[in-house]
Amino acid sequence: MNTRFSLYGLILFISMVCACDGSLPLLNEEFCWTIVDEYGSNIGQKCNKSEKQMKSDYPDPCSYYKLGKNGCWLTEQKTLYRNVPEGLIDYLVQCKRITQPIKVNCEDCQVWLTREKHLSKRDNAMFFRSIRGFGYCGDTLTKLYNGREIVLRETSDSLITLQFLNQAK
Repeated sequence: MNTRFSLYGLILFISMVCACDGSLPLLNEEFCWTIVDEYGSNIGQKCNKSEKQMKSDYPDPCSYYKLGKNGCWLTEQKTLYRNVPEGLIDYLVQCKRITQPIKVNCEDCQVWLTREKHLSKRDNAMFFRSIRGFGYCGDTLTKLYNGREIVLRETSDSLITLQFLNQAK
């Protein structure tokens, strides 16, 4: 029995020491926050507020996010977020359902404009889907150039390719 109390006492002591030296996040630590509307549009900022205060002032966790160190993230859908706070990415995952953001080196990423090209094998007629921007990072960039086409799929009567138009500025 004494061993059990000693173990609990040791755990409690370690918890208090970690909390006091700042190595564990505290709910009362103050930050700056961005306030957003239901569409995710920035409608203001609040500074010197703790997470506990924000939860009290704004019960909906999707009405604000914490500002902090900026970085770059690439999502599974190839959307590149450049120089945005990690709190924004957490907000987008939790509230706007973006999937699998990966932190990337901003210098190793580019946004390329692309469009799908549909070519009819019967009469060589072509039509294009709208132009979209996608983020690409790392070794992939060495294989991209203006005019590059990659086959997405082929059917008995058509060929669908992805054209790379140019790097977006």
